[in-house]
Amino acid sequence: MRYFLFFIIMFTFDAHADTTTGLVGWWRMDEAAGTSAEDRSGKGNTGTLVGTPTWGAGKRGNAVSFNGANYITVAQSPISNFSNPSSICLWGLVTDNTGSSGGSNQTFLNFAVDANNEVRIVNNSVAGTGGAQPGGFAVGYKYAGNQVAVATNSSGLIPNNTWTFLCYTYDGAATVTLYVNAATYSTTAASVTQTTSNIIGARATNASFLTGSVDDIRVYNRTLTAQDVYMLYLSDNKIRNAVMRNVQFK
Repeated sequence: MRYFLFFIIMFTFDAHADTTTGLVGWWRMDEAAGTSAEDRSGKGNTGTLVGTPTWGAGKRGNAVSFNGANYITVAQSPISNFSNPSSICLWGLVTDNTGSSGGSNQTFLNFAVDANNEVRIVNNSVAGTGGAQPGGFAVGYKYAGNQVAVATNSSGLIPNNTWTFLCYTYDGAATVTLYVNAATYSTTAASVTQTTSNIIGARATNASFLTGSVDDIRVYNRTLTAQDVYMLYLSDNKIRNAVMRNVQFK
């Protein structure tokens, strides 16, 4: 009976969540070999591996790992208008959340149209930088020259050697919301330097490299709801999958 009830709850939740509308970038990182990371959104924004990042096991299928000196470039920003709502979710793993080997504020990705319209997602590794704490989560978002930079003010949210689900949503009205493993966290103003690069695993080709891995990056041209974020998190959760495989209609 409990499995049937779980199915009803999940079916109801699924009906109110949307993980496909507005998808403008999707790098699954499942290639396992080669120097290309395909954009599965249909936009054709394929990534190119530079400096031999390595393929390996990810949170969901395969992933790409970076050693603090390599990265992936993409031809253009998947977000074309930063003044409009947007969201990015990814699975990230760091091997040094203090930044001692990859530099401070290691970067999961940086996308930009120009110097006035860009976004950067980082692992905070410097205590006291705009209130940021080591192993925290920060996003710098700039639209039409106006920057909103926020960080979680709790440490250890991105622990070493553990896959962590990170999302931000922007509402088109100067508010950025941060999610860690589908839970929202209070934020504080932060200092997040951005560049005009379109790159994964670094802030630029010579700065703020990541020592860790990324998997299943998804970019949307809309504000994901909390239900959307939670469903993306659950879709990669072994507990949900195990329970759903054992649904019993009693």
